Amino acid sequence: MTRIRRLTLPKLLPIIIYVLISIGFYMAYQLQVVKRAAFNEALMFFELVWPLMFIVIFHRQLRDWRVYLVWLTIGIIQAIVCNMISDMSFLKLPRGTSADAMLALPVGLTLYQACRQISLTVCHHEFIFIYKGMSRYDEVERRSFTPWDVTFSLIIFLGTVLIPELF
Repeated sequence: MTRIRRLTLPKLLPIIIYVLISIGFYMAYQLQVVKRAAFNEALMFFELVWPLMFIVIFHRQLRDWRVYLVWLTIGIIQAIVCNMISDMSFLKLPRGTSADAMLALPVGLTLYQACRQISLTVCHHEFIFIYKGMSRYDEVERRSFTPWDVTFSLIIFLGTVLIPELF
């Protein structure tokens, strides 16, 4: 019989922070404590920057399927909320809505997992996100970046930023 391990605090902390900030956005909207324009800008910034920052910094945590599934669930909830609120007039922009950035999390997570699975299948090792300045060596994985790592990193970064704009 296999034991189910619990998620540890270091793995739960980013999730808790993200959920608390999201609740803060909801409360700011409901209580109208900020102007609509500032709310739109903050929403776009948070919903676009957080997924990129999270995937880049915590990509090793996403190798744990439990962590990945929790984040994917949050991303799916965000996509549903985005669909529900996208008709609100104050969210409208010349191209789409400010809520479209809420799609960055599920898109980024899906791209990350697809690239990770391809790396495991084709390269037979975990993919490393290139983010450590100009260093070409990862101390944790004890190997140099490969062209696949660079390609996957670019796919995830560009896809997370650009794909939500298409919807």
